[in-house]
Order: sequence, then C-alpha cells, then structure tokens
Amino acid sequence: VVVYECVEDTSSGCDKIPNTFLRASTILPPSTTGAYGALKAPAVSCWIHRVEPNDPTSCCLLSTPCPSIGGIFDANSVVQKMAFKYAVDLVNRDRDTLTRSRLVAKIADVPVDDSFHASKKVCAFLKEGVAAIFGPQSENTANHIQSMCDTMRVPHIQTRWDYRLTRNEYSINLPHPPSLGKWRNFVILYDSVEGLVRLNQLSKKWTVTMRQLPEGDDYRPLLKDIRRFKTTHFVLDVAQDKVYEVLRQAAQIGLMRVYDNYFITSLDFNLINLEEFKDSGTNITGIQLVDPHKPELKKLIDDWVIGEQRAGWVLPLQMRRMTTEAALMYDAVTLFAKTLHDLREAVEIPRLHCESDNSWQHGNSIITDMKWYSWYAPSTDSGGGNVFTPNQLSYRKVDGITGFIKFNTEGFRSDFNLDILEMGQNAILQKVGTWTLTGKANFTRTWQQTEDAVELNLQNRTLIVTTAITPPYVMLKDDHEQRKGNDKFEGFCFDLIHEISLLRGFNYTFKKVEDDSYGSKNRETGEWDGIVRELLDHVRPG
Repeated sequence: VVVYECVEDTSSGCDKIPNTFLRASTILPPSTTGAYGALKAPAVSCWIHRVEPNDPTSCCLLSTPCPSIGGIFDANSVVQKMAFKYAVDLVNRDRDTLTRSRLVAKIADVPVDDSFHASKKVCAFLKEGVAAIFGPQSENTANHIQSMCDTMRVPHIQTRWDYRLTRNEYSINLPHPPSLGKWRNFVILYDSVEGLVRLNQLSKKWTVTMRQLPEGDDYRPLLKDIRRFKTTHFVLDVAQDKVYEVLRQAAQIGLMRVYDNYFITSLDFNLINLEEFKDSGTNITGIQLVDPHKPELKKLIDDWVIGEQRAGWVLPLQMRRMTTEAALMYDAVTLFAKTLHDLREAVEIPRLHCESDNSWQHGNSIITDMKWYSWYAPSTDSGGGNVFTPNQLSYRKVDGITGFIKFNTEGFRSDFNLDILEMGQNAILQKVGTWTLTGKANFTRTWQQTEDAVELNLQNRTLIVTTAITPPYVMLKDDHEQRKGNDKFEGFCFDLIHEISLLRGFNYTFKKVEDDSYGSKNRETGEWDGIVRELLDHVRPG
C-alpha cells in the first residue's frame, strides 16, 4: 500500500508518483479525466491510495480532493442535521474511511413539504458541485428531490420510510417496510396517509379495523368509538411524539387494562416515557433498530456533547438521545464515504445546472456500488492495508450504529435486525427477542422468565372471578342477602381461590353471572351468554 499526498498541483508533485502508479495510469491518457490527468487539474490537495503492482485497476483516486455532499433538512429535523454534520466530521477524522480526500458538508433547511424551496436549494448545491444529496424527511419534498436527482443522475440517499416497493435508479433507502406481529384481530390507529399505505398490507391477511387520528390533540372521542369493538389488541402507527398522549387518553377511558395489548411501530419506542403506565398491567410492546447501549453510539453522543460545548452551546437532554432517523443519517454518510473510498477509477464531480440537460455520468456507478455492499472481511496486504478485487466488491458490508447495512437490488435496506422490547416493572423496557427478515420473530425469554413476569404482574391486583352458582363449588350463604361482596359466597372454588391469592399476592372479587349459565352460543346471532359472554366482554363488578 502506497499513500502519497500532493499539496499543490505541480509537475514536481506528480513526479512523486511511484513507478507502480505510473504503470497503472497509462491506461488513461493524461489529457482525459482519469487518475494521472486528475493530478494535473487545479487542486489544493490530492490523494493516491492503494496502488497494487499486480492490479493496474487498484489505484483509487477521487479527482475532486474535497467532494461536497448536500443535506436537505426539514426545519424541525435538528437531530438529523446534527448527525449529518458530525458524521462528516468523524469520517474526515478517520483516515481509514476516506484516506485520499475530505468531505465537505453543505446544509440547507427547508419548510416541511415545501418542494419549491427545496428544489431551489438542490439546484444551488448542484451548481456548486455535490457528490450526493441526503434527505429530507417529508414525503412530498423527498419525492420531488428524488425526481431531480434522477434527471441529473446524482445519488440521492433517503433515511425516511418509503412505502414503494421499487425505487428509481439513482436513489437508495436505508429504512425498511415493517413486517412484525402475529395477531389475527386488532385495531390500527394511524396518523397519516402514508401510515395507511404502509399498513394496508396487513388487512389482506388479518381482520383489521383501521382508524386515523383526528387533527388536534383530543383523541378520546375516537378511542371511545373504538371501545365498542371490544378488542384487546391495538397497533399504534403514529409519530413518536404522539404515542404517549394516545396511551394516556386511552387509559382515561379504560383502554389500558391488564388484558389489553399495544404494539408500537415507532422505531424510537425506547425514547417514549412509559412511567405513567407501569402499574396498568397493559402489555406494551415495541421494536428498536438502534441499541442505545451500543458502545459506538455512546461514544458518538459524547462527541456531540463535547463538540457543542467547545462551540459554546450545551445540548438539551432530548438532543442527547439518538433517534432512529438521526442514526440512519449518520450511517448513510458513513456508507457513502466508504463507497467513495473504494472507487476503482477516477471520478470528477461536475457543476450541474437545473436549466440544462447535463447530467453526471458517474452517479450511477456510485449508487450501484452502494447497493452491492454486503459483508466481507478483507484480507490484509504486507503494508497493512485492505485489499479488494473486483469480485470481492459485492461481499463488503458496513457495520453502522444501526447494525450491518445491506441493500437489495431495488435500493432498499435488507438483512437487518430489530430488537423486540416489552415494558416491564417500573416502566423499564426489557429485550424479549429479536426479529430478522429471514427468521422473523425469535423470542429469547425463557418459560421461567415468562412465568415470573406473570406472577409479578399479579402482585396486589384485583381479579374478577365470574361464576355461576353450582354446589358444592360455589354457593350463596343462607344469609347472603344480609352480606356484601365476597362474604356472600362459600364453597370449594371459593376456598381454593382464597388460598391461591395468599400464595400469589393478589386480591379477588367474586361476581355471580346473572343467568347462572356457563355460556352457550346463539346460532342466529353468534352471541354468547353466561360466563363466556362476561369473559369476552371483560365485565367488571357493578
């Protein structure tokens, strides 16, 4: 491995090129945009990297020494913007990621869903010459920018969820269409049209009731309407900042009970404050892509804090917690930098004008290289550097803070892992399993752990014992009319429940079913009566 730095563009600087590089460069005339010719172009600095004597194509050179990348951010995407900025900074400090050049971050803020201003910013970036455009998060703006990048053949990297199953040629997408859950009947609450499209596939396999959250912040009328469906399974596909309020109002109207189950689709489930619901007994499950305990993530956040302190600004607490979108943005920049690092021919970044028909001829090759990333442990040459052959190019993968990054041929991220989390005691989230694209859900909690969790959940709770008068199991005392509550009952089942409650630490209330029936199904209406009906309706004592 031979690395040279030319501080100025002079013939003397180019004379420093070793013979191995001169032999490699003869495949390109000096007058063309190529490895040797690029050194003669005006430049502040240039880098020659990984020259292999036996592989004339191994000379990797980016003819633009400081390539720029543009980041378009919605006005409220503060954390994503910070992730973008610090990703560029860390890439530039890591001599193993981008050894022969340095990235320059160009950042623009645009109003949410303002395609006009976003297009102006993109045109300004293209005019200055950028190697890629990142963002934004809003759907309408992102689609418009993607169309512009397709026309100019400039790489466009998105970190937002995209419901489309196919992508255009010059765009890749780091998130993924969600696929998790084995419930058969449930209610879905969503807050956007995109959410409706995203979850529409579920209605093809399961019995699903879908309702959109109303505008404003009062969801109780909708939740009361949902209560009549008598379901105990709910999917919340709403923005992370709305989840807490939906759960709080659901608790107010009695939809956060022991037998209720909520699945949160937000990948920022671990950032939601669930303290208020820790005693509800409700099963609240979610997923996360980013492990907040990952050492690399903790180090990154520490760098953020220190960097901002040096600039005289103290980061607020909410910005010290990495969101999934911010983590994806960080990984996107890192992946792009590694792709530039592994380019096998010189690349010139042109200045493009939106009014012209010009486009970037190398944009497609960069996106193609990004799509073909998968895992490969590179060999090490005698100089300590990583050696890749063209055949090995499709066996590399970036290990980012969101896990290993791999794309399918359409440019969607594939082969990822999700942690399955459940709210435990004291509102502490516990990892109970993992989900993969190939293996689906794999719950790692043992049977004993499950049993212990159920037993702990019974502590100090009051259970309703619905019963029919059936001697000698359950009977009314002779003077039951003068007695109240459990004191009215006696019998074998009554004594058994009492002893179990002492062992497990729960309370109980006996309730006599009105028709003294165990339950039968009406053939015409399909409705049940008796004990079965009360179990289905979760009837509480009057």
